[in-house]
Amino acid sequence: MVTPMERLSTVLWHQRELLTSLEHAHTDADAVRHELRRTEVLRAVAADEAAGALGLGPCPTLAELAARSGSPWSEVLADHHAALTAAGAGQPSLVDFLRV
Repeated sequence: MVTPMERLSTVLWHQRELLTSLEHAHTDADAVRHELRRTEVLRAVAADEAAGALGLGPCPTLAELAARSGSPWSEVLADHHAALTAAGAGQPSLVDFLRV
């Protein structure tokens, strides 16, 4: 059975891959943005499930989840947070959209 943290991490990896493809223009940018919007819905659901498991309220940021979770998830989520924040550098709307 997949845990809420595993599900969240899987979605975050997918978002990171999409952002990498967007940065390197290997694909159609509009298609990648559309997929990012779709994936963000999945991330929001997974984050809410993880938040519930950790005793947090709905709509947590990735930093809040990382701070509340234990090892190894705190490190995994902190790594995702750093990578997504770096990918969104210079694009504040993207960072806000990704709830990092």
